[in-house]
Amino acid sequence: MEKSNIVNWDRRGEIGILTISNGKENYLPQPDFVDIEEIKKWTSEDDLKGIIITGLGRNFSAGADIENLNKLSQNEDLLQEKMELGKNVLDFIENLNIPVIAAINGVCFGGGLEIALACHIRIASPKALFAFPEINHGIIPGLGGTYRLSKLINKGIYEILLMVIC
Repeated sequence: MEKSNIVNWDRRGEIGILTISNGKENYLPQPDFVDIEEIKKWTSEDDLKGIIITGLGRNFSAGADIENLNKLSQNEDLLQEKMELGKNVLDFIENLNIPVIAAINGVCFGGGLEIALACHIRIASPKALFAFPEINHGIIPGLGGTYRLSKLINKGIYEILLMVIC
């Protein structure tokens, strides 16, 4: 098992398991929750046939650690850089040539939902909860989540977003 930032990487045969592991809520301290070079290394093995992304414990991920995000936002250039790095990680996951499955248990909010939307398949427990709570702070999902969501449900995304905002 390898650990990078707040994720653990493990192999079970031909399947890689990336587990978000950061306390009870599995908060993401930064948009680039895993170093892209680490995930490239982990996924480069020829015998890897698929990846499961999940959260340790009761929750997939409650999204951004708001305190850390507020600190990060004090430096606009650094925030923009970190958001771009986070988006690059999710783009990399989305464009992998092997199946990537989000095994969603409990809370899947904000950045956690953006991770799940970057996966090819999402399997949710009956207790899974989904939301983009950042809209309550006057911001939109910053890692491509609304774009990925709109691709999934094609038409109707604007009505859903408007219902959430209003």
